Amino acid sequence: SVMSPSTTVISISPPSAVAGPLVPAWTGPGLSATIRRMNQEWSDLAELTEAVAMRRMMSDQPAGVAELLHVSANPLADGEQTIVVDDLMWGYWNKALGLCAPVAGATVTEAVEAATAAGVQVFALQLQPRVVPDDWEAVAERHGLTEGTTFVKCFGPIEPRDVETDLQIVRLEREDAGAMTDVMAAGFGFEPSDEAHAFFDGAHFFEGDWA
Repeated sequence: SVMSPSTTVISISPPSAVAGPLVPAWTGPGLSATIRRMNQEWSDLAELTEAVAMRRMMSDQPAGVAELLHVSANPLADGEQTIVVDDLMWGYWNKALGLCAPVAGATVTEAVEAATAAGVQVFALQLQPRVVPDDWEAVAERHGLTEGTTFVKCFGPIEPRDVETDLQIVRLEREDAGAMTDVMAAGFGFEPSDEAHAFFDGAHFFEGDWA
C-alpha cells in the first residue's frame, strides 16, 4: 500500500476542534514539484473519497432510520458535512470533511452553526494540513475549537490479493448484516442496540455499488 502524504487533523468542536498552524507533510527541501503535486492529488483523493462515502452513509439511509437518529448530510464549501444527532459512536459520524481548498473562516462558522442548530454534542472538522488557513489559531479560538485526533490514510490496489490464510474471506450478504454490526460493536466498543442495527444493517449496504 502507499501511505497518504499527509495526515488529517480532526478537530472536535463545542466544547472542543483544530489548533495550528500545521505544516503540510510534503513540504521541505529537496522534494521535487512533481512529488508535491502527486502528494496533493493523493491527499485530495483521500479526502474526497471519504467525504463521498460519509455522505452516502447518511443520504442512503431509509427515511425511518434518518428520522430515528436525526441523520442528514449537506454540502459545505467544496466538501460535505454529515450529522447524526443521536450518534451511536460518541460523535464520530458528525463531521465536516472533503475540504480541498483553503478553509475560510465563514466555512468554519457555517459548520459550527449547523452542528449547534442540529443539537449535536460533538463534531469534527477534518482538515488535511495544506487547507488549514494562516489565521487558524484565531479562527479556532473564536469558535472554541481544540485539536483532536490525527489520521494517516493509506492507498492500495483494489484487486483481490493471492494470499495464504486459514481465515475465511467472503463477501458479506444481506443475511450477514446483524452479525456484522455485532462485530463492529465489539471492535469499536459501542452498544449493539436496536438503533445501531437500524443504522448499520440496511439492505442497501449490501446491494448496488455499496457491494
